[in-house]
Amino acid sequence: MGEGRQLGEKQSWEVGEEDRREKPNHENKTKSKGRKRSSPGTKQEQRRKKCLKTTSTIPPTPENLMEDNWGQRIPQIILLKVFSYAVAGGSLPFLCRACRVNTLWRETACHLSLWHKVDLSYGWIKTKTPTLHFLISHRLKLTRDLNLSMWTKLNFDGVKLVTDGCKHLQRLNLSYCKLLNSKTTLLLAEECPHLKAIDLTATSSDATAGNKVAYLIEKLGSNLESLALSKNTITGFNQILKALSTHSSNLRSFEACDVKFSSGHVALDIEQLQCGCPKLRSLFLTNSDFKASAEKTESEGFPELEDFGAGFLPTAHCSTRNSFLDANLVSRVLRSSFKLKSLDVRCNHSVSCMTLTHLVATDIERLYLGRSSAANSVDISLVIKKWRHSLVDLDVSWLVQPTDAVNSALGALSLGAPQILLLDCSGSSVSFAPVKKVLRAAPQLRMLDLTSCRDMPRGMKRRYEGADLEHLRREHR
Repeated sequence: MGEGRQLGEKQSWEVGEEDRREKPNHENKTKSKGRKRSSPGTKQEQRRKKCLKTTSTIPPTPENLMEDNWGQRIPQIILLKVFSYAVAGGSLPFLCRACRVNTLWRETACHLSLWHKVDLSYGWIKTKTPTLHFLISHRLKLTRDLNLSMWTKLNFDGVKLVTDGCKHLQRLNLSYCKLLNSKTTLLLAEECPHLKAIDLTATSSDATAGNKVAYLIEKLGSNLESLALSKNTITGFNQILKALSTHSSNLRSFEACDVKFSSGHVALDIEQLQCGCPKLRSLFLTNSDFKASAEKTESEGFPELEDFGAGFLPTAHCSTRNSFLDANLVSRVLRSSFKLKSLDVRCNHSVSCMTLTHLVATDIERLYLGRSSAANSVDISLVIKKWRHSLVDLDVSWLVQPTDAVNSALGALSLGAPQILLLDCSGSSVSFAPVKKVLRAAPQLRMLDLTSCRDMPRGMKRRYEGADLEHLRREHR
């Protein structure tokens, strides 16, 4: 008996239901007579402790150990490969969270090869210079794509840290960094010769001065693929256009939306830009006073252009919505753009239905006509018929006069629109009959906006999505 227990005696975790039944019950009844009845809470606590005691005596198995430690046993080279897929769209916030799992995951997450694309604009970290200095020293040495948008306290010294530490930088977003100056632009030109994309949206008039940006474009040369200068007051914009036409043969995207010019407006030499930037795919001039200059030379246009914006939003600074982005400019820009997929002429009172029907594009997917002169015409049905087979997103909002314009547009859409997903009729005078026809003809429709449509029945003037749209479709088949 000195061994502590006999060989035939069972462990507590081996006791079955039959063993419990063999115990006499009268002893338990006798002992419980003098006891004070415990509260339900106490009983629950006793059951919990008993359950924990029982489960804790279960012997571990190799399978349990593997399930608990798989994150520590996986080879680091395999884990690094898995992480590379996870950060394909951006390193953050995944790598920050992976660092908190265990030591192996932290070491893997700190590998510099995983920090190629870093977006610091969403508040993952504090936007302070010491933080940026630490990241550049320990994480961003191999970074190619860096987003510092909304770093409102970023100045020349902070950008100097980036240019000194990120020698492989190819894309840089400095939008809404309002403390930047002309020295910053010159620094980028001298220290970042491999830059392919630069975003200077809403920075400062000093940082986007025409001669400084032109020097940056000249230094980057054919490497430059994307340039954004929106929401700035720019002097000497013609120098920028000339530099682009001369040095940026591989330019893919150019944004100059909501730009104020010191001269009031800028004469845009369309043909010169087309000859210098034949690979341009996106051109956005929304809310900016560009005037088409006299046609001096012939060009092949923009054969690769896919997105074009020449509208005027209600918040624009322009004195008149007609301004200078007229039908002549639109026609000359799109003269050979067969691949055009997106066209925005909202609030443009110079572009007519005839201008749109004469475009060479055959498969436009996103068409925004809200408050434009083209939409306020009964001939809008001709425009819709031309592209109804490919339309995915259509905006005909705030069309009031004439009343038949929006109805004719939806009537043309009801002839067959297999690809349409989004339809915005908000604020228009559309009636219920053409809406019903569209619901039947567009089985893929995901969003229908009927907000503030005065001719719609009560209770239907709202936005329909998901289950609400399906219910509306079933009700009015």
